[in-house]
Amino acid sequence: MGRKIKFDKNCGSKFITIDDEKKWELIREIATVKRYESSFNAIVNDALAFGLPELHKRLFDKVQLDGEEKAVSVPKEYSVDAFYFELIRLMKEIIANQVVEKRLICSIFNLLSLWADGTRSGENFRKGFLKDTPDFIVKDEARLLKEAGR
Repeated sequence: MGRKIKFDKNCGSKFITIDDEKKWELIREIATVKRYESSFNAIVNDALAFGLPELHKRLFDKVQLDGEEKAVSVPKEYSVDAFYFELIRLMKEIIANQVVEKRLICSIFNLLSLWADGTRSGENFRKGFLKDTPDFIVKDEARLLKEAGR
């Protein structure tokens, strides 16, 4: 798209094309601020000051995941909203997985408790009747959830 950029020297001027009307709306609104009302160049330079370091970070920074270093990638849709929607979706998935795990663990605990009392019925386990949190954990769980909500 467009012609190749030559970076021989740090020349003082480059030309840009902005095709996105939403970006132009933002630029027009920013231009209503006294500092920017007569200088498109100031708007672009300040926008670069805010956005360029973030773009560089996303392209070149590395993070430690599972003991190995991986590059941070730029999402397909480079927007904060897309990031937060994905974050919320993943958090909901984690919560759903934790609910399932908790029910299974509680069911296994209660089944083992029944077996220890001499009752050997697995039917209640298969039907999900043993999913209640064991009594000795209920108060601790309530306390931890209350602290997490602060």
